Amino acid sequence: MITFLSSNNKSVFFYGVAGLATVLALIGSSTAFAGSFSFANLQKSAQKLSRRAWKPRPISAGQYLRRLSPQAYGRILDVHPLWKGQDLPFEVVFYPLGHTFVHPVQMNVIQHGQSFPLPYSARLFATHGVVSQSQLPRKGGYAGFSLLYPLDTPPYHNEFVSFLGASYFRAVGKGAVYGTSARGLGIDTALPSGEIFPYFQEFWLQRPKPGARHMIIYALLNSPVITGAYRFTVIPGKSTRIRVRAVLYPRKKIKQLEIAPLSSMYWHGRGRGIRAG
Repeated sequence: MITFLSSNNKSVFFYGVAGLATVLALIGSSTAFAGSFSFANLQKSAQKLSRRAWKPRPISAGQYLRRLSPQAYGRILDVHPLWKGQDLPFEVVFYPLGHTFVHPVQMNVIQHGQSFPLPYSARLFATHGVVSQSQLPRKGGYAGFSLLYPLDTPPYHNEFVSFLGASYFRAVGKGAVYGTSARGLGIDTALPSGEIFPYFQEFWLQRPKPGARHMIIYALLNSPVITGAYRFTVIPGKSTRIRVRAVLYPRKKIKQLEIAPLSSMYWHGRGRGIRAG
């Protein structure tokens, strides 16, 4: 459900979006994000960011990594999942910089109400001969991350949610393969002026409790025309669900704003292991 809020916080319009529960508010205060983590403080951080001049995203992937094919890039794997062996329901693996994913994102963990940065380490990745360890950035950060959960092969964890590339994210249910991707926001799609791709520049992962059935992720969105604070509640299952709450702060007038846009890919094809009956 999308809720547009007026300046006095009264709801003025409702519109349903299948599979997502999103709240947009073009309001807020001016206090910067600091201290204990909260979604309210993340909103303040997004609003403060919207009042600053736009700066282009840094590129931290070297030229060799940028030339990697999708197949080669996919062979560089994080083999040391976050929270592995800690008797928690979820684990996290990170994507390296490379291929078209050349912009780093900052990762953080929330524990006991406090936010702690996750330092980048190239030692997490097994390169399988695609590149040498020395060719991975020593600094710069990760390109994105995936969530793992014992969905298909319990008690073993398998990937079921991925955040990678601009504001793209996607999820699968039990026994399914990736298809359609969602995006945090779409701006000016198919207009002559060209589409604007907002991106998630920083994430906060809420450390789950033992036995938890859902995972909470926070994200800070940035772009030349708008910023935003996001809260994702991820619920794995036969039909995996993601509830999204977003608070947006425009930097300038937007011609066309797309809420919860989807990007279609393919359902099956050669090499996917799915055949028609």
